[in-house]
Amino acid sequence: MFNTNRKIDIAFQWSRFCGFSYLFDPKNGLDHSGNGFPTLRNRPGVDSLYDELDSVLSGPWGTQLRQEFLLCRIPFEAFHVTVMDGINDDNLRLLTPPLDEEFRAVFQRFPQSWSKQADWMPSDHFPLRAGRKWRVQFKFRELILWRRSVLVARLKPADEASRTTLGKIESARKKLGREWNIRCGLPLPKATEEFIPHITLGYFPNVDIAGLAEPRIPSWTVELSNKLLDGRVAFTSIGLYAFTDMTRFLRKTSPTRT
Repeated sequence: MFNTNRKIDIAFQWSRFCGFSYLFDPKNGLDHSGNGFPTLRNRPGVDSLYDELDSVLSGPWGTQLRQEFLLCRIPFEAFHVTVMDGINDDNLRLLTPPLDEEFRAVFQRFPQSWSKQADWMPSDHFPLRAGRKWRVQFKFRELILWRRSVLVARLKPADEASRTTLGKIESARKKLGREWNIRCGLPLPKATEEFIPHITLGYFPNVDIAGLAEPRIPSWTVELSNKLLDGRVAFTSIGLYAFTDMTRFLRKTSPTRT
């Protein structure tokens, strides 16, 4: 089967794909056992939505996605919610020289090079102005096909306080996007491009197979909604993470809990 998705290889294993993003920090989901940076590794029984999604994906529906649509599934341990994408192997070419080569050199030596300090490296801290204590909680909204190749569970705020915090996060995203545009040439998001919190479930090998799956997504959404038991996932901090593929995320520094 012709595979055009650079994040998975011809054997449908995870390819090396490097970059950084701001993610919501998981509750008790960072592994400090290694000698390097804390690694994202979710634990069962902490966030009910993660547990419920994993249970459904481990059943007949997940089998169908693998066998009929060749979905390369994100493992439970690596479930995450992205706050803002940063620079990665896909958008390096858009950066202002010589930053494109600077970041390329860093990515070639990931994760060892992640400790490099330079003015052009991203800040460890996401510029959210929401007070010392904040909390955002999500529920499942629907399944969508993301960027023509990714199956994701779109989320919605579980309460009014979470909705308010998301508004502040969106403002911070726009501010940071303008800064990155000035500093390194990264294009500004389109004016109509909204923040869509989501959990990536897996990647299709090409847009043709994703297109075959797309008409099934509305019925899958209904099916999944009926199986999920009002699961929630909640966060109280945001961190800067490096990744070397779509299952390995390393936090720059340990989070300070609020």
